Amino acid sequence: SAAARPWVGRDCWFCLASAHFEAHLVVAVGEEGYVAMAKGPLTRGSCIVLPITHASSAAACTPEALSEMLQLRNALGACFAAEGLETVVFERRMPPRGDSERDHLHLQLVPLPLGLPAEAVRAGLEAEGERVGIAFEHCADASWPPKGLLADEGYLWYKLPGGGGALLHRMCAITTTTITITITTIPRTI
Repeated sequence: SAAARPWVGRDCWFCLASAHFEAHLVVAVGEEGYVAMAKGPLTRGSCIVLPITHASSAAACTPEALSEMLQLRNALGACFAAEGLETVVFERRMPPRGDSERDHLHLQLVPLPLGLPAEAVRAGLEAEGERVGIAFEHCADASWPPKGLLADEGYLWYKLPGGGGALLHRMCAITTTTITITITTIPRTI
């Protein structure tokens, strides 16, 4: 049972041994991480990369799990590129709320048309963020996990396509608002 495994969140949708797990969405399983189709895809091919062990943040993951997640992310990016697509990657890390069992780290990968300027993606995300009352800081360093965050700090992070850096929104620990940003404001043509 999940209760006998401390590395499994009983109520977590993303823990493979949880009763709530939806195995039909899994695409590939590695030693430390796995890939699944996004339950609510933003574009055709949208998927998520996750650690197998339940962790609410990159800070709670083993270096091996983070390394494999990056390998999976990069391999998927290469597959999308071979199909003429670029990838926007994002992560939402909520501040601790007392139910961290439900927060399982996951990277969302969203394939977009190749050649879509990073500036257009950035402008669309910033406009949508402004619409819902949040501000992003632009980071030239798009490495993941984002650097300089506090251990329990919540954030919303987007890796822009084409070497365009990343956008980061930091959330204070007391927020109770769920932030959802869509990418519908990104121009569909170049």
